Amino acid sequence: MKKLFTILIIGFSSILVAQEASKTVTINGKVIEKNTALPLEFATITFHNPSDNTIAAGTITDDKGNFTIKTNAGNYTIKVEFIGLKSIILSNKELLVNQIMPTFILEEEETALETVEIKVEKSSIEHKLDKKVFNVGNDLVAKGGTANDILNNVPSVSVNSNGAVSLRGNSGVRILINGKPSVLTANNGLEQIPAENIEKVEVITNPSSKYDSEGTAGIINIVLKKIKARDLAVPFRSHPEFPTTMPWVIM
Repeated sequence: MKKLFTILIIGFSSILVAQEASKTVTINGKVIEKNTALPLEFATITFHNPSDNTIAAGTITDDKGNFTIKTNAGNYTIKVEFIGLKSIILSNKELLVNQIMPTFILEEEETALETVEIKVEKSSIEHKLDKKVFNVGNDLVAKGGTANDILNNVPSVSVNSNGAVSLRGNSGVRILINGKPSVLTANNGLEQIPAENIEKVEVITNPSSKYDSEGTAGIINIVLKKIKARDLAVPFRSHPEFPTTMPWVIM
């Protein structure tokens, strides 16, 4: 009789456990961001089976940061995740009845980085008393190209397919290199100057008396970068403004 009673108790307990395991529960909750206390939309909530870490149920939050998940009653590992924020993991959480979870508060992920130095140099324009200066930045140099490409990026200056330069639509413009006339300005010779060798372009629309009468539309002065000692390992022909018969020069 005693054995029969024990067997009945065990059987009844097994039935209760089976019924409890197959019971569906509804879990509600909310996810917010710590610093702003604003709700997080599209945060991911997943319930994992502790035994094999497989996902039993999951969902994402709505525009108010709320979520609802229906799953079988049981023990789960709960993960709350959002891109750029630190995840929350609750291990062995018992979910046997419908319930509202405490609000999940996600905070920024802190990542230790070594010192990073970022240098950004963009092309810029300076307006001076007698001229407009276009400083050539890395944004143009990085694209490669030639002096013609640089000039085409200078406001009011344009270069046609034959290399003819015009200023505000007028082709009567005088081209200087480092303040001096150059043979490179003829027969599309500016195409020979790499963009990386140009430091700035000066546009003078009202030349003073120190300039010749040439250039009725104005004067464009292309200023090349100076050659430094470290450049001596590079053949001088990379600086086309200077004679190729002079292989090494320091300025």
